[in-house]
Amino acid sequence: MKWTVDKIVEWHQMAMPNATIDQQTTKVEDELHELNTAASLYIEEAGPQGEALEELADVYISSVVLAKRFNSSIGVVVYNFIMDSIDRLAEQGTEGAIRLLSKIYKAIDEKMDKNVHREWEEISPGYYQHKETENDRIH
Repeated sequence: MKWTVDKIVEWHQMAMPNATIDQQTTKVEDELHELNTAASLYIEEAGPQGEALEELADVYISSVVLAKRFNSSIGVVVYNFIMDSIDRLAEQGTEGAIRLLSKIYKAIDEKMDKNVHREWEEISPGYYQHKETENDRIH
């Protein structure tokens, strides 16, 4: 994975210098809700796995920032849960588990690549949102 924890936090500090712990906590909560929706669709209705993976990447990225930039216990718990789950997959060592790990890491890298190329604006003190582009509407 090319986007390490340190690189994610460094990017976040540069892109969103005035971000707050409250904003980031809200972001993690929003991303968890989106992951739950995407995972439910994938499990119950054979929805696209890619959407669930992208939402997992969002949860991973937002929890890394909450845990490592803001030293939040909520962020640490979510981040540790994801990492423990990834570790369990790696320990399985099956072809399917390795393939899924590869997809997770790829989704995180792709999401960060996308985030880096977005234009971020502070919509209220400490709260950031990316400006929607044509590329965002397609994906």
